[in-house]
Amino acid sequence: MDARTEREIGGAVQPNITRGGFVPSSIPVYYEELLDPTLRTFKSAEELKQIYESRGVLPSHEVIAYCLVGMRASVDLFALHLIGYDKLKNYYGAWEEWGDGRGASVVGPAYSCSMG
Repeated sequence: MDARTEREIGGAVQPNITRGGFVPSSIPVYYEELLDPTLRTFKSAEELKQIYESRGVLPSHEVIAYCLVGMRASVDLFALHLIGYDKLKNYYGAWEEWGDGRGASVVGPAYSCSMG
């Protein structure tokens, strides 16, 4: 799961990273989509489930989340934990490592599905 913004995925906001794009098979879920815009708290459990399941992220799946350095991905993972997902991992190397990895497979820079 990719917790970066569309601009980051496109390569616009990536200090010291050589390319845009995303990890093949990743699904975009930017953490701010999970928050009530007024209260700045998590949306309801039903709304969170709808966000993830509508993108094909199911409780039976192992979810590995990443962003630029691993911090925003933890918000996605915490939200998933709150709604009962238990196969969760944070890729701490994140895009900082993957995006600069020689030979690491990259798709992009745009996802084929819309974010949000």
